Amino acid sequence: MTAADVNLIEIVEPLDVEDILSQRKNSSTIYEHSASNSNLRRVAEFPVDDVEVRLVHRDQQTVESPVPANLSSCSVDPVVRDMIRTYSDDFSLVHRKYQQYSSGDAYVRLLTERPIIAQTAQKQIYEVDSERTVGRSVSTAGEEQMMYVYVKIKS
Repeated sequence: MTAADVNLIEIVEPLDVEDILSQRKNSSTIYEHSASNSNLRRVAEFPVDDVEVRLVHRDQQTVESPVPANLSSCSVDPVVRDMIRTYSDDFSLVHRKYQQYSSGDAYVRLLTERPIIAQTAQKQIYEVDSERTVGRSVSTAGEEQMMYVYVKIKS
C-alpha cells in the first residue's frame, strides 16, 4: 500500500457498541441455555412468602410530643424534617422466613461445624506412613533414611 492509497481526510464512522454486543448475545449459546432452563431459574428466584414486613409502634417517651403537629407546614429545612420523622415514625420489622438457607448463614454454620468434624473424624493412616518409623527429631529421621539408602546402594 502506498501513501497515495490512504485518504487521511476521510472521516471514519465509529463502531456501534450496542449493536455488536447484541449480535454477540444473540449468537451465544450461554444465554440460550440459561433462558431455556427453567429449573435453574426457579432455584435462583426467592419464594414469595420469604420476606414479611411488619410495622411496630414506637412508644412515645414524653407526655407531650416534642415534634410540632404542623411539621410539614412549618418552614423547616427538608433534611431536618426527615430526621425528625425518622426518630418519631414507627419501626419497620423485616423478617426473612428462609434466612437459614441463605449462603451467608450456611457459611457461618460451616465455619462453626468444621472444627467439630475435624475432632470427631477418625484419623487416616496411609500405608506409606505406617511402614516408616519417624524419629523424634528431623536429624534422626534423616540419618535413618541416609543409612537405608547407603545399605541399598552397597548391597
